[in-house]
This record gives sequence, C-alpha cells and structure tokens, in this order.
Amino acid sequence: MTALVITNIVIYFQLSLMRNWLIPGEIMVFLTVAQIVVAGIWSYLSNWIYLSVFPPIETLAIEGRRKYQFRDSGI
Repeated sequence: MTALVITNIVIYFQLSLMRNWLIPGEIMVFLTVAQIVVAGIWSYLSNWIYLSVFPPIETLAIEGRRKYQFRDSGI
C-alpha cells in the first residue's frame, strides 16, 4: 500500500505537469482508495485459490544437534 500511495503521488504530479495546472486531488484520492480495495480483493482471492490447490499439510520438524569431534592430527 505504501508503494501504491507513493506511486500515485508521483503520477499526480506528472499529470499536473502535463496539463500545466493542478488536477483535482479528490480524483486521485478516490483512485488510490479504489486501487487499495482491488488489491486487497485480489490478494484474498489469490491466497484462497493457492490454498485450494495446495492445502496445508502437517509436517514434523526434528532439530538435532551434532557433536563434532576434532581429532588432533599432530601437526
């Protein structure tokens, strides 16, 4: 969302420079909110599809410690 807001601020100034005057800021705020909503819905649907195709499985993680013994090579 941070990148989206920063990008829209830069685009706002680019559009304002191309028109030679400031465009109404309410339009950009509305578009930013709309983009955030669409991105949230897309993220939720993508995650739901991914978990439907690849359901989580139970795994067992065993963490062991190895004891290393160094032999004196006599050097």
